Amino acid sequence: MNKTAISPESVYADLLTKHGKNKRSARNLEIIHKICQKVSEGNRDFSPANIGRLSESEGGPTGNTLYSPLGKKFRILMKAWEDANATGRRKI
Repeated sequence: MNKTAISPESVYADLLTKHGKNKRSARNLEIIHKICQKVSEGNRDFSPANIGRLSESEGGPTGNTLYSPLGKKFRILMKAWEDANATGRRKI
């Protein structure tokens, strides 16, 4: 793990504080967080396309949402997971 990386759990908590007042945003952040946790144990592909596919099947944000300006909070969380797992894959 990168020593300068902030833990995904800390980033998730911070994003919930900022965006969690809206139930839908809180639920979508939780879905993305859980999916990233599962991905970190598997193929470690934190790309918006991969996370979007998995998220959509769980009723969460789609890949298009993750790429859009409104998806910035999700990309921040995905980046935290990617940094924590130091995959060396595609940059988000």
